[in-house]
Amino acid sequence: MADTTLHKFYLSLLPNVIRELYFYIPDTDFVKEVLKEVDNIAHVPVNIVYVLDDFDGPVVYTSERKPIMAFSRSGRLERNLFALVEKKAKVSPEAFKYTIDKYLKLLKAVLYVLQWMEQHMAEYIKDSEATIDMFRLQTQNTETHVKQLITDFYNDPNDAPNTTLKNSADINVYYQDLQDCVSGLSQSDTSTQQITVKDKPSTQHVNKTSQKIKEPLITKEKAKAQLLSYYFNIT
Repeated sequence: MADTTLHKFYLSLLPNVIRELYFYIPDTDFVKEVLKEVDNIAHVPVNIVYVLDDFDGPVVYTSERKPIMAFSRSGRLERNLFALVEKKAKVSPEAFKYTIDKYLKLLKAVLYVLQWMEQHMAEYIKDSEATIDMFRLQTQNTETHVKQLITDFYNDPNDAPNTTLKNSADINVYYQDLQDCVSGLSQSDTSTQQITVKDKPSTQHVNKTSQKIKEPLITKEKAKAQLLSYYFNIT
């Protein structure tokens, strides 16, 4: 199998990891430095809960948002397990080990950040009780997925790779992998970029015969993933 095909398979697993992910950008000096170093972003709204929407990319969380997609997160991650089992039967042991190691390292990075956000939420989000259960749920689902991967694909748990998140260079490794999966930041002047929060489209006076079907931004190639880099705010 060509390396590019294997890499595409790896990337195809990532949307199920980050779809409908709840997150916030804490107002810390570390985050400010990371934003500048990773993608030259100087200004972003902080201490606000966002959700990675399939169609609009990162959007501000509101109480009107239905939690159905968030509740189905465990099912999406389980589909990744089935995909990995099928891929293992089709490629060489060396190729599969490279793929599973790479995927597990990214998952551990995401899990590390999700745990941090859950533990420190009350420090940065005023109305943390409104969404804390969603943060707990996605952390638990991701943790379960990581444990299942290690059980299913590693004879010895000690053979599973570890993840390091100490600086912007470490963060950039995962940023590069996730950048094709997320969109939603303004593409204007990078020195003053702001998060673009899209309003819900009006359902009135819509001509159904000419209405175009929206394609999820989460699948577009070369989409920006700046927001995910903000997660790696480890102090």
